[in-house]
This record gives sequence, C-alpha cells and structure tokens, in this order.
Amino acid sequence: MSSNPLRRLLRRVSPDVITRSYLAKFAVVVLLIVAAIGAVGAVTYAQTTDSLEASAQQDYTAVAELSGTELDVWTSEHRTTARDLAESESLGATRSPEEAESYLTSHLSWQADDVVALHFVERTDGRLVASTDRVRGSTVVGQGWMADDLLVGTDTYTSPTYEIDGERYVSYVAHTPGRNYLVMEVSLASVIGDLRQPTEGSFTALVESDGTIGASDRDGVAGERYADEMQTAIVEKSDVGHVPSTTFEFAEDTEYFVAYAPVQSAEWDVAVHVPLSEAYALSGMIGRNLLLIVGVAIVGLGLFGATLGRGTVTELNRLTRKARTLESGDLDVTFDTERRDEFGDLYGAFSTMRDSLREQIRSAETQRERAETAKAESEAFADQLKARAAAFGETMDDCADGDLTARLDADDDDPEALREIADGFNGAMDELETAIAEVDAFAETVAEESEAVSDGAD
Repeated sequence: MSSNPLRRLLRRVSPDVITRSYLAKFAVVVLLIVAAIGAVGAVTYAQTTDSLEASAQQDYTAVAELSGTELDVWTSEHRTTARDLAESESLGATRSPEEAESYLTSHLSWQADDVVALHFVERTDGRLVASTDRVRGSTVVGQGWMADDLLVGTDTYTSPTYEIDGERYVSYVAHTPGRNYLVMEVSLASVIGDLRQPTEGSFTALVESDGTIGASDRDGVAGERYADEMQTAIVEKSDVGHVPSTTFEFAEDTEYFVAYAPVQSAEWDVAVHVPLSEAYALSGMIGRNLLLIVGVAIVGLGLFGATLGRGTVTELNRLTRKARTLESGDLDVTFDTERRDEFGDLYGAFSTMRDSLREQIRSAETQRERAETAKAESEAFADQLKARAAAFGETMDDCADGDLTARLDADDDDPEALREIADGFNGAMDELETAIAEVDAFAETVAEESEAVSDGAD
C-alpha cells in the first residue's frame, strides 16, 4: 500500500517520454547508479588521498625530527669533546707553542674522522698560537665570527658554517685554562650524508638561524638563503612542522614538500625537502587506481546497460510488433527464437497462444458450419411441416365441406407426430364415415317403413 503514493508521485514528476519507454526508464536507472558510483568514488577518492597525504606528511615530519635528533646528539658530542680538550693544562698560559701543538696533534689522531683540525688561538688578538694544520688555522682565525667575546655566557661556541675548498665545516670553540681559545674544526659532509633521504629526489639541509643553508646532501644548495616566508616558517617558529608546498630559486620548476625540526643543542634546524611528485606518489598511485576502478565500474555498467537495455528493448519491440500482428488476426505470424532465457519462454507462450487461438477459431468455424447446416435443416423441416400442414388443412377442409372420403396422406419421411395425426384423423374419418353410412341406412329404412305405413293407411 505504501508504494502506491510513491508510484503516483513518480508518475507526476516523470516526463511522458520516460514513463512511456522502458529504455528511457532503464537509462535513467543506469545513470542514477552511475551517478551514485561516481559520487561515492569521488568521496572515497578525496578521503583516501587526504588520509594518505596526511600520513605521508607525518612520515616526512618524523624523518625531519629524527634527523634533528641525530644532529643534536652529534653536535652535543662534539661540543663536549671540544670542551674536554680545551681543559688540558697543555694549553695553559705557561705552556710553549710547541707543547700546545704536540698536544693538539696527538689528540687529533684519537678523534673521529670528521674532526679535521685543532687550533690554539690567542683570544685577545686572534693570533694562531698552535695548530695541527696552520694553513687551515689561518683561514679559521680570519673568519668574521672570530672575536674575543665568543664565549660570553656560554662554555662552548658553535660557529656559523663555512666553506673551504668546496666542503662545508663548522668549528667548536672552548676556553682553555688561560682563557684563550681551542678551536675544533669539524667537517659536516659525513653527518649530513648519513641523514635519511625518504624518497628519490629528496634532500636534507642544515638551516642556520639567519635562514642560510649551512650544509646539504645536495650539491649546489649550501650557502643559499631561504625566502622570508620560509625563514618565518622554519627558523622563527623553531618547532616541528611542515610546509605543504613551496618552490626555491635554487631548484627551479620543482615544487617541494618541506618538513622541518629544530636541533636543540645548536641554533640550527633540519629541513627535509621532498618533491611533490614523490611526496604523494603513493597517494597519487592509489588515487589513480581508485579512479581507474570507479571508471571501469562506470564504463562497465554503462556498457552493461547499453547492451542489456538495448537488447531487451529490441526484443520487446520485436515481440510487440508480432503481438500486434497477431492481434490484427494474422495467425501465420511466427514466434520462433533461439533464445533460451525468459524471452525464449515468452516467445513460446505467444506461440502456444497463437496455436490455441488458431484451434479455437477452427473449432468455432466448425461449430458455425454445423449451426448453419442445422439451421438450414430446421428451416427445411419447418418448410416441410408448413407444406404438410397446409396439405393436411386442405384435406380437413374437404372433410369439413362434406367429403368424408378425403384422407390425410402421411409419407414415410414425415415426422412421427404427423403420421400419428394422419392415422388418428383418418381413423376418425373412417369411423365418422361408417357412422354416417349407418345413419343414412337407418334413415332409408325409416323412410321406407314410413312410406309403407303411409301407403297402408291409404
């Protein structure tokens, strides 16, 4: 009962071209299903890509945070090493330069491979007192950051990064017992090269407090400076985070996702740069596959609808034409088909109905012919009865007029009733004739006797 109002509503809002065509209805249903699949696919695609992109962002940010932790451990260890080396009395004010240089040379051999040189510098005038590499030492003391107030408020100073012969270095400066400087020069190549690269084409950069890239595992990047918005995002916030999309002058035509994290023991940040094409590669691949699945489903449903719907409508139209031909009275129409499905059953039902109609029509024609024959026989019989009745009437009229010799002639093919009437009438007339003859004879006798009596009286 509840579906009737819905059907009436659908009839009202549906155009006649739809309500009068099965193909139109089928096409509308297929289009609605396609639209539903498309909508669900679009929502699923959006949710899936958003989830995968968020997961990728978290992963890359975790890589940046882990790299920041590794650099923090690395720089803390080197700060401690520099401080420990500087506390030796071999670098005291009373020691000769030769003793200081011997101390530096012997302890350099014990250090990690990335410690490339040790220098003993007079604080007030920046003079190189002793060094394991005087050429390098001269370069270091000539750096702009070298001054007599480096260690105000701190026990170890971390210098800005600098470049010598194409390689990036950092120096750790600590006070010696005589309040001079021990400078430990460390290469950044090893530690930067060991940092993780999450995808192909990505690179990691050590970012200094002024937004300059101090070192990187990508050639040609060190020494470049971030734009103001990137400095604001990475340096000034000094927190773990990411920039969804940005470009750099030193990497034209490429957009990057940048994840960053601070290095707690130095005024550095670590920035992991991932090309957008690689950053969301998994998301893009799954998204494309999802769109492909939805597209295949839509195309498949469309082909299914076109094939089944058109085939169904074609068969229905063909069957309708045959049914109308049958309706017009043409019982020679054929309902042959090779289909073995419901349409085959329907064709068979129409064929059976045609044969049944043909048999019924034949039977009706036979009955009609029989009825016409019976009618003709009845009419002939009625005419015969009428003729016989007229003949009987004439004979009876003759009898009524006094011809007592007239008799009803009954034929052998007359009905039994007529023969009985004729026999009864003829018998009655025979008896009447006999009675009249007897009366006449009696009358004659009486007349003769009366005449005789009259004669006797005379």
